[in-house]
Amino acid sequence: MRTLFSVSADFRELLPVVESRGRFGGDQHEKQDSGAGGEQDKATGNDLKIKFMAMLGSLLLFIMFSMGNTEVGIDKNCHYGWTPFGDRCYKFFSQSISWIAAERKCIDQHANLASVHSELENDFLLSLVPSSKRCWFGVHDGVQEGAWLWSDGTPYDYTNWCADEPNNINVENCGEISWTSDRCWNDAGCSASVGYVCAKDL
Repeated sequence: MRTLFSVSADFRELLPVVESRGRFGGDQHEKQDSGAGGEQDKATGNDLKIKFMAMLGSLLLFIMFSMGNTEVGIDKNCHYGWTPFGDRCYKFFSQSISWIAAERKCIDQHANLASVHSELENDFLLSLVPSSKRCWFGVHDGVQEGAWLWSDGTPYDYTNWCADEPNNINVENCGEISWTSDRCWNDAGCSASVGYVCAKDL
């Protein structure tokens, strides 16, 4: 396929010639040529018209494919304020709210409270959260005590619980990611007000 620049150059070169011959769209005021010379001019004008339309069609196809490729590229970027890691985007929110309110806030952003599936991902999340700030993430056992799940439905395949946690003291069904100076996981009462981190797919 021609590039945009080559098509545009041909278009600019061809258009004045077509217009000068009065063959693009027809010229009702052109005098009829007589003899072989007139017929030859008509044939040349028709050839130029066909070539011009072919060039224009190629240009339109190129623009359509270019726009499609651009849209795909945009879809693969995180929105402003979100940080990429792997195939997901993350954002920490400092507002202190309950776990369920935090999950709802994430859903409003087309996200969920963040899930964690590796030590690298855990360390990345901690890098988003100020060391002095408690922070909700997506783990909970609200359906059945001790059966921990992620709110985004992904597999529960990695943990980083603090020593002697989770312990369910006074009913603790929701998880926070940055507990004490060890910055490990803790189960807490879901009504506690702390910050939160959301995650969504690219």
